[in-house]
Amino acid sequence: MGRRALLHALTARRPKMRYFVTWPTYAGFWAKRLLPMALWDRVLDR
Repeated sequence: MGRRALLHALTARRPKMRYFVTWPTYAGFWAKRLLPMALWDRVLDR
């Protein structure tokens, strides 16, 4: 998955600002979107 994201970032005409390369970054993105803000803050405080 990392190679594909890197290749896309280097060859795309308009690359994205952020790419999810590992599973934890992808899961964290969705957790932040789906969890209530108070719960997300508690997750980050751990």
